[in-house]
Amino acid sequence: MSQVEPGPNPERRTTAALFFLCAGGALFWLASFLGLWAGLSAAVHQSSPAAAAAALLGAGIAAIGAGILGLLLLLIGGIWLVVQVIVDQTGKDPYSRSVER
Repeated sequence: MSQVEPGPNPERRTTAALFFLCAGGALFWLASFLGLWAGLSAAVHQSSPAAAAAALLGAGIAAIGAGILGLLLLLIGGIWLVVQVIVDQTGKDPYSRSVER
């Protein structure tokens, strides 16, 4: 009987997709949380309306940018995981003898 060369472990293929999904979720949550509190803080603590508007605009731009990036990472990670599940279900046995242990 010949030795079978071990192939890639199927459980390692989803690591990057899970990283994208978790990083996107964290960024999206952080953007909404910090954007909300930065806006409230700017509205409460600034004595000048122009300074409050500038702080709110800066926080809004940062929160919107982080939120869009987080949403994009969430979508990429989610689609990647769904595609990976579909590919894994298409016939190849992930627990065959050729899997690296």
